[in-house]
Amino acid sequence: MKSTNTAGPAMDRRSATPVRELLGPRLRELMQHTAIYGLGPVLGQVAAFLLLPLYTNLLSPADYGALEIILLVGTFLNVFFGLQTVTQLLRFYHACERERDRREVVSTAIVFTGVVTAAAILPADMLRDRISLALFGTDAQAPLLRLAFWSMVSSNVFATALGYLQARKMSRAFTLLSVAQLVCILSLNLFFVAWLARGVEGILLSQFLVTGTFAIGLAAWVLGQTGLAVSLARMRTFLAFGVPMIGWSLAVFAVNAADRMVLSRVGSLTDVGVFSLANRFGTALLVFIVTPFSCFWAAERFAIAKQPDGKEVLARVFTYFFVLLCFVGLAVSVWSDDLVRLMAAERFRAAARICPVLVLAYVLWGTFDSFMAGILIDGRTKEVGVLTGVAAVLHIALCVGLGGAWFSVGVAWAKVITLAALTIGVYVIAQRRYLIAYELGRVAKVLAVALALFLASTLLGGLPPLLGIAVNAVPVIAFPIVLAGVGFLEPAEKRWMIACGRALIGRLQMVASTAAGDSR
Repeated sequence: MKSTNTAGPAMDRRSATPVRELLGPRLRELMQHTAIYGLGPVLGQVAAFLLLPLYTNLLSPADYGALEIILLVGTFLNVFFGLQTVTQLLRFYHACERERDRREVVSTAIVFTGVVTAAAILPADMLRDRISLALFGTDAQAPLLRLAFWSMVSSNVFATALGYLQARKMSRAFTLLSVAQLVCILSLNLFFVAWLARGVEGILLSQFLVTGTFAIGLAAWVLGQTGLAVSLARMRTFLAFGVPMIGWSLAVFAVNAADRMVLSRVGSLTDVGVFSLANRFGTALLVFIVTPFSCFWAAERFAIAKQPDGKEVLARVFTYFFVLLCFVGLAVSVWSDDLVRLMAAERFRAAARICPVLVLAYVLWGTFDSFMAGILIDGRTKEVGVLTGVAAVLHIALCVGLGGAWFSVGVAWAKVITLAALTIGVYVIAQRRYLIAYELGRVAKVLAVALALFLASTLLGGLPPLLGIAVNAVPVIAFPIVLAGVGFLEPAEKRWMIACGRALIGRLQMVASTAAGDSR
């Protein structure tokens, strides 16, 4: 009898092929590129944490909240003219068979992004005084809005140009540029904020100057590689794919921004600032795991989908991705209270109790983003656009209801509920379009173990920050051990891990022997 099409049995039925032989090359390449792509975001997150004492002492929670609202306005506008251009570039690049057509896709994407973004930002810039009055009750923030608006143009062009590096698997160049951009922004932040005491204006000015310079330089280099081959037909294709995704982008914005927008109304900018600090800890999952993974996987999944074992590879990679997502999520959750007490000023301490809720939300976010693979591979986006538009309305309603009752904690749980609904909805749609046999039973074990260990860690609260970090390392270290104990690993995976462990021990013994010989 022929076996059903599931990822686990498929691994064993192919002559009992171990997972390392079926997925080995893909996984090694994925880990290599993910590690390289992750270097820039990880360094950025580390630098941001090191600078938290500086920012939380030089900026008040109200200033921090005002900065968040200004950035969110720019992000909201980008919903309507971003049109998922980077995703489209990666999708169409791999769909093209001829190099000439690929160059045309890249060139058109960069020009399309610059023209559409600038055309949309211009009227918003002209109305910046009125927008400032509507948001803050004063037009004093209008110059800051202008900086944020025009930074969006350069940011979009830079992201699209980076998409060319992703498509070509130029992960080292991608990371080098990301790190260079980060160093420049942080250096200017220190100069403008710490030295010149220009506060929020200094942060936005740094972003505007650095992003604009990098966007112009990289776009010029990429167009030099591809030539200026703009196709109106390609632009129409971009619009046909991207416009239905506005609903999806709107939901993304609502899930990310409605919480702070509602807090600014039912609470104050101080509440927004505290919530934003908690959100910075929660988004560590995006920085350390989701973004580096997506930088490579966003392009690679289209190439894998063309292969006979493509669906099995997609399912298994998601399982491993989810393990890593929950592992880092557990670490951030159990250490968040200690880190907030250690790194932030006293007036920001309320952020600690919101962090674990937001971490759960971003675990769901990473899952939702992965389930989108089937829809993006299929290419029909209208249904998911409707779903995410409905999710946006749901999230705003939940934020108003729960936020009005419990403020920051309420809007954090609103994010969790919305993302849970969105993840389920996207999974259902994607499975109808492009069936992938995800290993849901194994995924459920991972989530259950992570939640159980987090709840156990809450019994150890009240310790001094440094001691708390040391003690809370126990549930983090226990995660893979407990996971193995509950039967998560398959036989082939156990054999592979034992083989890797023996190989590692052998290398360490060789190094120790060599060092001992040299010492003699």
